[in-house]
Amino acid sequence: MTDMTTSPTTPLPAWADELKRRYLAGEAGVFILHGNVHDGVPHQGGLQPFADYLHEVVLGAKPQRFELALRHAGLKRRGEQTKPIESSESLLEDMAKLELRMRTGEGIALVLPHAGDLLPNAETTFLSTDERGLLEIFHDWSLSGLLLQRNHIVVLLCASLAEIHPSLNTNPRISAIEVALPDEAARAQLVAQSAPHMPSEQQALVAKHTAGLRLLEIDSIVAEHPAAGLPEEERKALALQLLGDAPDAKQRAEMYAGVTAGKTREQIAFLILGHAAPASGEDPLAAMLAIIGERKREIIQRSCGDLIEFLDPSYGLDAVGGYEQIKQELMKIAATIKTGDRKLAPKVLPTPIGPTASKPIGASLRSPVLMVAAIFISSCLICS
Repeated sequence: MTDMTTSPTTPLPAWADELKRRYLAGEAGVFILHGNVHDGVPHQGGLQPFADYLHEVVLGAKPQRFELALRHAGLKRRGEQTKPIESSESLLEDMAKLELRMRTGEGIALVLPHAGDLLPNAETTFLSTDERGLLEIFHDWSLSGLLLQRNHIVVLLCASLAEIHPSLNTNPRISAIEVALPDEAARAQLVAQSAPHMPSEQQALVAKHTAGLRLLEIDSIVAEHPAAGLPEEERKALALQLLGDAPDAKQRAEMYAGVTAGKTREQIAFLILGHAAPASGEDPLAAMLAIIGERKREIIQRSCGDLIEFLDPSYGLDAVGGYEQIKQELMKIAATIKTGDRKLAPKVLPTPIGPTASKPIGASLRSPVLMVAAIFISSCLICS
């Protein structure tokens, strides 16, 4: 079994290293990469689209590379050395031509960047002829040994395993690998790369408090994109003007400028003036983290559509009558969270006391209340 990558000396992401290890060990020839597959991958000082990185770096040693997607109306070749396959009238005819080339040659890679669109999770009887045929092809290729014997590989990309047909995930010769969200080290590396003007202490804080976001989303928060919004100096001047005589106004303005990249003048004004006026002696970093929290809310609500809504209650548990035992337990949890040791505190608190009385829990825990499909849940970490 030959190697896949073009630059074996360059460290690969964990998912790519796992893919390489399993492929070279002969465990499978068809792989399902699921999870954070619509993010960017750090490469050569920038963020490269996931599918491009997969083709050019992870599978770069394969002499012939193809991509199968609905928008291509056939097999799209990737790489100058790849000999094109002439499009036929149907998808199955195209796949038959590819299989013929696989049986007579070596080193072919096929990537499906949106596998859920071609192999949807549905009852087999409701699948189209092309969908059922494609499903049959991948099962046959994986079980017959064709792929491993001739150094071929097929990679399916999907955001969730629930998007694709379940029979693929139960095939013993098809391996599923999760692509995790970036860890703190990866986030810190991106922040340092995208915002080199930030002090190192501020970079570390941004990396810590952007947990749960994709690298592309973090880059949109901290990176300088003059075409999309105000330049940094203008953002700093605007923030300084909005803050007026607030304590540490200059320091706050610099921090606001660092986390409002890509924002317009009106959006920056809304973010800054939407908070209470800074109190005397308040840590400027707290104001910066509040801005990051607002940006995280925007991203989470946009990705979830109308399924969730953040609420900021203005009253605490003291305003709720009765339920003394429950309130005491909740206050113990709040005290634990306020100490900073969140490992001992639950991340989600389902409560039996109804939506109206559930709202004050967030105020007591100093966290927003997340409304999910008319169910109120106090999330301790969602915007921390």
